[in-house]
Amino acid sequence: VWCKERNKDYRQGMSDIATVLLYGLVGDESGNCIGPQGPADGEADAFMLYDAIMSGKIRHSDMFYSEPSGANSIPSPAAPSSQASKSKILERCEYVFDQLLPEADEELSNHLHNSAKVAPSLFLMRWMRLLFAREMHVVEVLRLWDMIFADAYLHWTATGEMSLPLVNYMAVSMILQVRGTLMSGDNTACLQRLMRYPPVDHVEPLVGRALRLRDGEKALRPRIVSEAGGGGADSSVREVNEKKKAVEASE
Repeated sequence: VWCKERNKDYRQGMSDIATVLLYGLVGDESGNCIGPQGPADGEADAFMLYDAIMSGKIRHSDMFYSEPSGANSIPSPAAPSSQASKSKILERCEYVFDQLLPEADEELSNHLHNSAKVAPSLFLMRWMRLLFAREMHVVEVLRLWDMIFADAYLHWTATGEMSLPLVNYMAVSMILQVRGTLMSGDNTACLQRLMRYPPVDHVEPLVGRALRLRDGEKALRPRIVSEAGGGGADSSVREVNEKKKAVEASE
């Protein structure tokens, strides 16, 4: 319906985003629903949210189409002038893999680039397009999205620019989380780990590391033994939630 109204072709993965929204607002086939809506209002609300994500100020639909990036693309000072001809999703993958990851963990970055020779688009395109919807259980995805969009809202109130900056650092955080496997693996082993991500029990520690990375802390190695996410809510996550509540209260 959205593609028809917006006169756009359907792209693989768009339904994953709609599915997460429907689950949160309506529930699954068993009647489980973590949102307050029933089917009647939930589907309409899900469509409105989907449209806001894909064609509102966020314009996440740019991640699904191959139009070259323009003036509002992700900055990459080291990129050649020919980069303007690349699609936004490819540019974003390279920004995460070639700029943010080396800043966070140079040793791991060198291994993935030079030894394992991992092509970032093979896994990052799915992560970025679907906002990690296939990398963890839908309940954890909803928690993650809540923090991603809360952070985007705070970013918008502070700068006037609407984007999803936390997504880039979340990708780096997830790569760091499986560092042990990656450092000891070849190309095949690394890709298998990144394309078949281990179960995430609690997304908050991953988000907490992403927030700290964005704030300039480097080499934030996993503080937990298991490669699956675990632990309680991170203080950085609590800070985002508290700031969001403060902004809403002042309006």
